[in-house]
Order: sequence, then C-alpha cells, then structure tokens
Amino acid sequence: MITQNERLKEWAEKALSYYNEKAPEINLGFYFFQKPVDFSKECNVLIVGMNPGGSGTFGSQCENWGFQSRCMPMEVFTGGNPRRNEMNSWKIYKGLASIGLDKIVESDNCQYVNYIPFNSNNFQEYLTRDKSVGTYCQCVKLFKEYVEILQPRTILVLGTANGIDNIISPNYQEILISGRQRFLVKGNFKGIPTYAIPHPSRSYGWGTDAKAVMAEYLERIMAGEGDTLKFVKITSDNEISNTLKFSEITKMILKEEKPKGTYRIELNADLSLTITSNEKGYFGVRPADYAHKNEGEKEQLYLKYESVLEELDLKPFKKGGNLIWFGRCYFGKFGCLEDMNEFIKDLKQKVSGIN
Repeated sequence: MITQNERLKEWAEKALSYYNEKAPEINLGFYFFQKPVDFSKECNVLIVGMNPGGSGTFGSQCENWGFQSRCMPMEVFTGGNPRRNEMNSWKIYKGLASIGLDKIVESDNCQYVNYIPFNSNNFQEYLTRDKSVGTYCQCVKLFKEYVEILQPRTILVLGTANGIDNIISPNYQEILISGRQRFLVKGNFKGIPTYAIPHPSRSYGWGTDAKAVMAEYLERIMAGEGDTLKFVKITSDNEISNTLKFSEITKMILKEEKPKGTYRIELNADLSLTITSNEKGYFGVRPADYAHKNEGEKEQLYLKYESVLEELDLKPFKKGGNLIWFGRCYFGKFGCLEDMNEFIKDLKQKVSGIN
C-alpha cells in the first residue's frame, strides 16, 4: 500500500511538472513552498498565503535561483524560498511575530505554502495576467489535492479580505473576532478546521487589544481548543462601537451637537442601531448578531422588517452582493437634534411591534 510520504512525493512531481510547463508561458516566477518541506513529518499547521509577492519573471528566477535549464529542479522546489534567511526583516513575519505565530512558522511540524505559486505584486494582477494562459483552475486543483493528501490538523489562511474568501465561501464562515475588520474567521476546508487572520504584512492596522485577543485565540487554536472559542468584538483602541442603553443614547444626542464616535444600541432581539460620527455621520440598522448570520439568514430577516425601514426612509446598503446594512441614513436629513431623537424613538417603537 502506498504511504502518505510516497503520495506527497508523487504530488510534488506532478505539480512541479505543471508549474515548469506554464511558467514560461505566463512568464512569472513561482514557488509553492515558502520554507523547506520534509514529507516524512506530520503537519500540525498548514499556513497558506495567496501567492508570492513580486514582479519577477521566470527567466530572472532561473538566473537568480541558480538553475539554468529553464526548469526548476525538485530539490529547489521543495527547498522553499532561498531568501528565507532574510525572513526576520519581512513585514509579513513581523506581523506574525506580533501575535505569537513566529515560533509556529519556524517549527518542524508547520508547513507554509502558497495557494497559487506564481508571483505577482498582488493577487488581482496574477488573475489579470493569467486570463490568456489559464493556470488558475489547475493551481487550485493541485492545492486541494495537496491538502487532501497532507491532512494537516489545522489550516491558517493569511488574509480575511482576499484570502479566506477564495478558499471558503463567506456563507460558510464564522467570524470569531471582529472590529475595524475581520480579525479572525473560522471555517472548514476538506473537513479540516480552517482559520484566517488579516494579512500580517498590514499589521500596522491592528490595535493593541486586537493583537492581544488574536494571540490568545490563536494559542488556543494551536492547542486544539478552536471549538470552544466564542465571538468577541474589540471595543477599545477606538476600533468599534461602544454599546449603550437606549436612554443613554437619546440623552447624548440631545446634549451634544452630534454623536462623537461610534455607538450601538439594541432595538429589539433581532436588530441593533449603529450611530457613527464620521465626516457625514449616519444611522445604520443591521442584525443584532450580524457576524453570526449568513447572507440567506440576513435576507430573510430583512424581509421581516422591510416595510418599517422603507417607511422611515432607511435604505438598504449592499457591497459585493452582500447585505451590509438593512437600512442607513445620514445625519443631514434631520433638521435638528430633536428630530434625531424622535427618529430613534420612532424606529425602536415600530420594530418592537413586529413579532
């Protein structure tokens, strides 16, 4: 019976043959493994990046990596990125280190691969260049085959914007930590617990509290406790809303010129109202447990309250086909602070009357 080790080596031969064939056509450098791989070792964590960064051609890669035959050898393919000794200076590594993942990356039981092995300055650039060559579907197929053979205990995807959504549909994701962005997303890929964090090269946008909670949750995930984690909203570093009682928010509106910051109040068991003071300022209505509802559940709940929201001139807002706000309106529609206050009272009374 063929062993897992042998199956992984067979996969590597097939994948490398394909990448070597297509690299001259798309004229992009490639590498699947970010660090050296040993197929005989069990993989506890598989870290997945979307694709290598950079604009180098395949020809320049052949020259710089030291293979002149225009064909990457197997020992180079499985040896990972030859510049990995510079890793400590990379933004992506510094971001991983800030949430305690540097030791995971360096461990023998962690593999670090690219979903698509061909490099580009960003993922969209690769997709644009690939239109005339058509490598994307086969690269995705090869990635899935690798995961199915490898069977890592946990998958960690780098990217909650352009990362996890390419691998797992948003309808099958659960947000574990949210704030200014999705800080930790949970899903399942080929039966394997899969998580995603924002791309670490942009960690300058993570507040100190976000880093602390992410580090704690990731430590528990690596310890096999992912199923016990509960949803958390980051509420400091001015990252998201403060939750206030209905009476507090109405008093604040009457007292101040307009709300300063971002606040949230529960309208009923289904809905919450977000009040955001930006350059315009707006009210927004969405599900009270927005992060835990898929798009189908949001659409169904929206229909329940559609007539009330239309009556109050709260217009739905969608982005990328997803329903972000059930209804939204700007402060500019109100003549005075008393009008704002009456609007909130009216909204709360009307939605509370719907069963």
